[in-house]
Parts: sequence; structure tokens; C-alpha cells
Amino acid sequence: KSDKFLTQKKQKEETEISEEDLSYQLEYLVELVENIDNANDFIKMNVIYLNYFNYKVNLKDIIALWDQRLEYIQNQCLVNLNFDNESHLILYKFTQYSVGLALNSLQYLKDITIDFNKITFNATLTHRRIKNINKYELFNPFNLIIDHSSRDLAELYKNDLIDFNTLINITSYFNYSVDEYEYLLARLLYPTFIFDILEDLYNEKTNYDYTNQICEAINKQKIALYKLKEYYENIYQYITIRPIDWIKEIII
Repeated sequence: KSDKFLTQKKQKEETEISEEDLSYQLEYLVELVENIDNANDFIKMNVIYLNYFNYKVNLKDIIALWDQRLEYIQNQCLVNLNFDNESHLILYKFTQYSVGLALNSLQYLKDITIDFNKITFNATLTHRRIKNINKYELFNPFNLIIDHSSRDLAELYKNDLIDFNTLINITSYFNYSVDEYEYLLARLLYPTFIFDILEDLYNEKTNYDYTNQICEAINKQKIALYKLKEYYENIYQYITIRPIDWIKEIII
């Protein structure tokens, strides 16, 4: 925005943003860079760039991507596991459950398009993954992606970086509609930790021992299941969303 503002001023054109607004946004970004100490900084980025790119998230595209990834996991990554390795065998067994989660999340997205006759959501600047709260995680250009704000919220919540009350405060601030709460639920259903470690193993060309990483991924996925149950049981009391009854039966 600053580059475009200066160019328009130089050419004596009418600027799309006032000098005062630009100054405010720049100060906001400076504050963001200097004070990375909690999840609110990720939300500030979501707020700053909401609709900035004039881009919509298309659920049909998301469904196609998730479907392709599931096929890749099943047909490429799983068959690559070494069943003589105990940790690989444990991962394989846990993946069978995770595939079920992925299928549920895919179906839930499809149901959203039917129930609400809607396939697009407003987009903002989000992150592929959020494992920690720091400047590198926030501003790493290879970690940035244009998506719906629920992507960051799901990452923060699944990684236990925010609690349920904080999550709901943020969704309320964004004025989430029912379909957006359901989109967030679909993201919480998706077994990110297990699929990520499977892809890491598939792409590993050395004999590096991934036992610790596999155990960590499984433990994180178990925590994510608890968080999923917590979200569903609480949100279902206040908002009429499409039910997934088996979530209430999750035992961690």
C-alpha cells in the first residue's frame, strides 16, 4: 500500500488511501513486529488483510485439495512406511483412524455447500502452520497463504496456543456466521499432524529416525481430538450447527 500511495502521489493522482489511514496502518504493522508475544498478533494480521486481496476462498477448491491430499496419503505415503519399524506400525494404525477424520471433514465441507447454498468465504492473510508464537512463525513468507481466518484459528486452537474462550472471543469479534463456525469445525476435524508427518516420512531420502517426531505427531493429534470435542460440545449449546454425534463419544 505504501509503494502504491507514493507512486500515486508522485504522479499527482488521487490516492486510494489517505495519508492518515496509511500512517495508521504502518504504525499498526510496526507494533505487530515489535510485540509478538501472544496469539492476538496473528489475529491482527487477519484483521489488517481481511478482503485486502479481493479474493474469495472457494469451498469446492478446498474440497478438491483435501480430496487429492487424502488420495496421496493413502496411495503414496502409507505404502512407503517400513512395517519393521515399530513407530511406523503404530503410525499406520493411527492413520486408519485419521483417514476417517479426513473423510468426515470432507463430507462436512460438502454439507456446508448444500445447507447454505454457499461456496465462498472472505479471505485474508493466514499461515500454513502455526506451531509457535514468534516473529518467524508470523512473518515467514514461505508460511503465508491467502485463506479464510478459520485456518489460523484452527492452527492456534489445535496446537493448544489458545483456549476455547479465547477462540470464541475471536470468532465473535470477526462476527462469524453459522457456516463459518461449521467451516472451523471441519478444519478442527482434519488430521493435520498425522498427514504432515506421513508426508515428511515420504519425502525423507535418508535413514533418519523419525520415531520421536512420530510420537509427537500422535500425541498432538490426541490433544487435537480433545480440543475438537471441547469445541463441538460447547458450540453446539449456543449455535445450531449440523450435528456430528460421534464427536461427543470421543475418549482420550
